[in-house]
Amino acid sequence: MPTDANGVLMEAAVKKQASFLQQAGVHGLMVLGSTGEFTFFSPEERVALLQTLRDLVETLPLLANISDVNPRVVARLGRTAREVGCASVAIL
Repeated sequence: MPTDANGVLMEAAVKKQASFLQQAGVHGLMVLGSTGEFTFFSPEERVALLQTLRDLVETLPLLANISDVNPRVVARLGRTAREVGCASVAIL
């Protein structure tokens, strides 16, 4: 997930990458994915990122990684994923 030096989501880069991937035939995106970057964001940041990403990538289905060591955080992220319209969730 592209962020600047302060950890702020680079929205223009997300839109550009999503557009490129969609034109290349991708049918969906896994966000806060399996490469481990989600551990660098607080639960609050992850909720905000899911909300923002859904708005930025409105034409592709999103699969949201809701993994965490705290079951309450997993539940909160799951609720957020449902509320913003993610197609699916993953727990690693």
